[in-house]
Amino acid sequence: MVQINGLKSVAVQTFNAQSPNGDGVIYFTLTFRPRIQAWYLDVSFGNYSVNGYKVVRGPNIFSHYRNTFGFGISISTSDMGEPMMINDFSSGRVGLFLLTGAECDQVQSLIESGALVG
Repeated sequence: MVQINGLKSVAVQTFNAQSPNGDGVIYFTLTFRPRIQAWYLDVSFGNYSVNGYKVVRGPNIFSHYRNTFGFGISISTSDMGEPMMINDFSSGRVGLFLLTGAECDQVQSLIESGALVG
């Protein structure tokens, strides 16, 4: 699990990160929409892109794309609430993590076994 650090309190921020599997660079745009108090994520990796994906708290919010991208995205919060403020990432209340394929499999296995993962 690799944490993305250096996120700021600005409405639109672009950044990239090395894939946790070591197979390329992932390009991100993180957008805060103040009218609805929510964060949205655009992700591009290789030949694939996902735009406007709502950022919510979860062990692998990108599980639908596991076979396409080969990695996962985990969102954790210090207070078990949802990401909803512009300073969520910069204050440390919300953490964004990249999961390897093996970590995605572990999370899915825990969920299927009935474990509480959050």
